[in-house]
Amino acid sequence: MSQTIEWQELSEKDLVNIACDRAGSLLLFCPQNSLSQSSQESTEACLQNQSIRRLKFKEKSHIKAAFYWLKLYQPSSESSSLETIKGYIEAIHHFCEIEAWQEALKILLHPIKTYQATPLHEYVGMIGYYSEQIKIYLNILGKLDERWDCIWLNQLGNAYFNISQYEKSLETYERQQKLARKLKNTLLEAKAFGGMGIVCCCKSQLKEATHFHQTQLEIARQNRYESEEIEALNGLANVYLRQFKEKKVFALYKEIIKKSQNTENFNLKLKGIKLVGYAYLHFGRLNKLALYIEELQNLLESGLDLYSKWEILDLMLSYYVYKGQYETARLCLEQAEQVIEKISNNWAKARITAHWGVYYIYLKQYDRAIDKLSQSLGLIRQFSDSLSIIYNLCNLSYCYSSLNQPHIALQYANEALSLATCPSINQHQEKALAAIAYVHWQQRKYIKGLLLVAYVLWLVPPWKSRSSQVVFEKTIQEVQKLLARVIQSYRWK
Repeated sequence: MSQTIEWQELSEKDLVNIACDRAGSLLLFCPQNSLSQSSQESTEACLQNQSIRRLKFKEKSHIKAAFYWLKLYQPSSESSSLETIKGYIEAIHHFCEIEAWQEALKILLHPIKTYQATPLHEYVGMIGYYSEQIKIYLNILGKLDERWDCIWLNQLGNAYFNISQYEKSLETYERQQKLARKLKNTLLEAKAFGGMGIVCCCKSQLKEATHFHQTQLEIARQNRYESEEIEALNGLANVYLRQFKEKKVFALYKEIIKKSQNTENFNLKLKGIKLVGYAYLHFGRLNKLALYIEELQNLLESGLDLYSKWEILDLMLSYYVYKGQYETARLCLEQAEQVIEKISNNWAKARITAHWGVYYIYLKQYDRAIDKLSQSLGLIRQFSDSLSIIYNLCNLSYCYSSLNQPHIALQYANEALSLATCPSINQHQEKALAAIAYVHWQQRKYIKGLLLVAYVLWLVPPWKSRSSQVVFEKTIQEVQKLLARVIQSYRWK
């Protein structure tokens, strides 16, 4: 359990690996003795046994730098989330340089009071700085004991997954699973199987994903890990979602909601509601989703934390855009922007910028849409989030096709298709193909365009996916326009 550490009250003498001799010189404990010696008497005994040494100039510099960041660095009240914790992160790096692992650990566990006392190392990822999070875990991995390594591997696997580095994520979860079994830590072993399941699902390895989540579920039920059981059920639901097995998806979500209602964990209850909402959106069941919108609106006004507010607004604004309620969607977008500005999450910033792009597409303001989508694409490329990149590329292709710039449109669509067919991703090909079909249509290659659309709708039928419904509706509109033009031309003749 993490505890609050009053860093401003610490001095160099308070550090676990740092000692001070009678002359007042700073000394560094050898790593193997760092946890057993603390008092002045033990320090002198260590001096006699040569188990400590004087700090080198470079090490003293790191100590001074660490204490500058911990004691003197004062972010302003208007600082971003990252700037607020910059002092901690810099201090961690300096302590790692002198192998003061216990000091680094204390900072990593420091609770961030502004977000439910989340430990610092998790919070870094929550605000979207996954590369920084990965660097921290790699620095401390193998430097404490295996129990901590198992925790770091789980978080490291999550971080790799969040930037779409699926192979590294899978390898990390596999290491975690083996270590957790060695330590007989069934909870972390279940989490490792859950992580492997999520990665395999994203790689379209659905058979393997199902196996991993079923193993996760079995371990969770055997040990009565209620939260982990819900995570396993959600993982299985996501697999069925990818297979467009609507009945199985909602059967599992019904079970998830029932279990989450029996717990006092509000976040689990909220998660159940959001999961069902996203499933309705995915399958295009907007009428059923409408029943949840009022409940979600009430939750927004119930004093939720900023991240939960963002997730709810993300779902709501998608619903309003699809329903054509653009003014309400705009209000949600503006509200979401205010929330994201406070949490300084770059990934969420990229997503909301993309939402603005889609909003302008529906308003047929393609230049403004391109501006927003290009901004979002630039941010997303930093995270190597392949799926979001595909979405943005397809939307940019659509905009340029609508502006009668087929060459640029085709470049974006082909890049999306190349990424979607990559073996490590292997999903959303239908979106890229639909973008290419629209380019052909705008170039008056109607047969080629219609054949591609037919193939897209065969891959993912419109009754199984909202995105396919949009493709189908757009195709009908374009065919109607073409027929109207043909009929009009014959009338003039």
